[in-house]
Amino acid sequence: MYDVIVVGAGVEGLGTARYLAKSNANVLLFDQFTVPHSQGSSHGKSRGIRYTYSQPYYVEMMPEAFELWKELEKECADQLYLKTGIVCLQPYNMCKEVSDTLRSKKIPHQFLSSSEIEQRFPGLKAEKLSAIFEEHGGILKADNCISALLESFKRFGGIFTQGKVLSIQSVNGDLVKVKTNNGVFFAKSVVLACGPWINDVLKPLGLQIPVMPTKAAIVYWKVKTQDVYSASKFPVTSVTGSKHCFYSTPEMEYKDLVKVAYYGGIALTSPDDASKPLTPGQRAVEKEIMDNMKTFVSRHYPDLFPEPHSIVTCFFSMTPDEDFILDKHPKYSNIIIGAGFSGHGFKMAPVIGQILGDLALKKKSKYSLEPFSLSRFPDFNLFESKL
Repeated sequence: MYDVIVVGAGVEGLGTARYLAKSNANVLLFDQFTVPHSQGSSHGKSRGIRYTYSQPYYVEMMPEAFELWKELEKECADQLYLKTGIVCLQPYNMCKEVSDTLRSKKIPHQFLSSSEIEQRFPGLKAEKLSAIFEEHGGILKADNCISALLESFKRFGGIFTQGKVLSIQSVNGDLVKVKTNNGVFFAKSVVLACGPWINDVLKPLGLQIPVMPTKAAIVYWKVKTQDVYSASKFPVTSVTGSKHCFYSTPEMEYKDLVKVAYYGGIALTSPDDASKPLTPGQRAVEKEIMDNMKTFVSRHYPDLFPEPHSIVTCFFSMTPDEDFILDKHPKYSNIIIGAGFSGHGFKMAPVIGQILGDLALKKKSKYSLEPFSLSRFPDFNLFESKL
């Protein structure tokens, strides 16, 4: 018997489990894989961190997110955050919207022209795009963050168990029964942070939500000129056009390699399909994405060779509006859903963990949860479970 069981030990589940354990709750954390692992959405050496959003509800989360990462950094005595600055290249009207939001929240930033950006960062061609430069943006060392969250969770008394969840069942509305291949466990509440597997876990609970597993290619490109893209000189970047969004982190993961990737990927019915051969339609999407990336790199990164050096994959869990789902199951109030982090939730994991943890403990969140409500999707599928 536990106060809370957290299903999924990616960054959001770990953030939730650590917060609960730190709050003196009796917590059990499950994952079907060992931690860390490379089968989900949280692995890799880097993730961007920034305030730069047009949506006020994300900007409001970021001051605390920065502080909580710094707190964890101090606790684990390991560098988790690397300050590089971030450049967000966008059409003028999009930059103005972001700037207005940041200014309203008193977040320091600079609104720069394309020529000003190119003068400051010669390795980046802005063309006719405007830019927001945010000095405090940078990189989270993702694998280090995962290890630090797990170790901190254990230090606060949390228990991690590897196991695949077979079913979750409400018991008289007071308890939740979690059946796994390693046994059966009970808790007063359960938090589901299952990434692209969320609908597999929700199906026995009579619910399917609009979250699509997406296989994304993370691509590394070799530098032509030494030191242009070093983390001490070049920022994290995000480049948004009318149809596509790309992002990059400077040379810091591997020598002479820069990560430049496309925001999005190949839609899958299930993450378990990732190992299957691609269909003709999926191959066409893959080719289009790679062709677009080569064109993008040749246009915007003059000191990178415009042919991929190496490619790794990860999952995005995409909602239709690319916002998160942080809510209770519509039928079982002690089953909490954290889903749809859509490739941009890593940076906010400590705050998301607080939100999901407070829902599990029946505490009121300090943040408005209206933007993350499941009810914004009127066509989610609630059906009668056979369990």
